[in-house]
Amino acid sequence: MKARTGGDASSVLQSAQHRVFVEGSNDEEIDPVVIRELLRANGLAQLDVKPMGHCDNVRSAAQALIRHHPTYYFLIDRDDQDQPTVDRSWSDFPNPETHNIIIWRKRELENYCNMELATGLSGCLEKRSFVASRGTAFG
Repeated sequence: MKARTGGDASSVLQSAQHRVFVEGSNDEEIDPVVIRELLRANGLAQLDVKPMGHCDNVRSAAQALIRHHPTYYFLIDRDDQDQPTVDRSWSDFPNPETHNIIIWRKRELENYCNMELATGLSGCLEKRSFVASRGTAFG
């Protein structure tokens, strides 16, 4: 299987093999919850989002799997990454020859929470709490 750059959403939806790995130790942490909601809101709910632990775990997996799983994508917080490294992660993503990881432009996902996003996120979290209280997995 060969990965393409610049694909559209409909081509991504045709394959259940596409996975996005994010920071987090379980499905209830903010990164997997928010990324699932963002994908769902943009018609990409079929993408499988998996938490993979700390940033270093995600980065190591991205480096190890780039040639073997071109439909695996990785998303990490900026933390202490320099601007050129962050910019490179966004240029021509994904590219199975060079990179399969995106680094948030801000220090961490939570830094994107302005009032508008916070309002939408609170609705998402309320829904998650409601569903979780009924013993059903959120997603």
